[in-house]
Amino acid sequence: MSLLGRPRPPPTHKAMPLERLVSLGMELEGHAPDGAVTPAALEAFSESEGVALREAYAAAAFNPNLRFDRPNDTAFIVCTGGCQQYGALEQLDTLIALRREREAAGDTSFDICAKTCLDACDHGPVVGVQTADGGAAKITKCDSAKLKEAIESAVE
Repeated sequence: MSLLGRPRPPPTHKAMPLERLVSLGMELEGHAPDGAVTPAALEAFSESEGVALREAYAAAAFNPNLRFDRPNDTAFIVCTGGCQQYGALEQLDTLIALRREREAAGDTSFDICAKTCLDACDHGPVVGVQTADGGAAKITKCDSAKLKEAIESAVE
């Protein structure tokens, strides 16, 4: 049952255990001593601990002492709470790959962040978009095609 009292569709993906997310989030503090989580810190953590990069992003959201560094004008925020059951971790994979492609091509980059909830639980996976001009939107029932379209629209 959803927070709105409606039945949710059955999960399509297996979520990471909460204990694992919290544990990884605590371990991640050693790679972000000032509390700022950067893509480089997440990649270093992923490599040194043998953890998938998407899991490192998800875990960072579960540590209240960490915050995502946001040097770019546009950010994509992935719900890594309940939305994991509907493919949120795959959306992190898509964003990571698309950001790498843009950076390799010399195009403007974007930030990737994770949050435990984006308050649209009935429509997961959900990805928020924030732009430099203060614009904000949520992509519901997000998939890779919607992410590609959003990046083309939001990132200059």
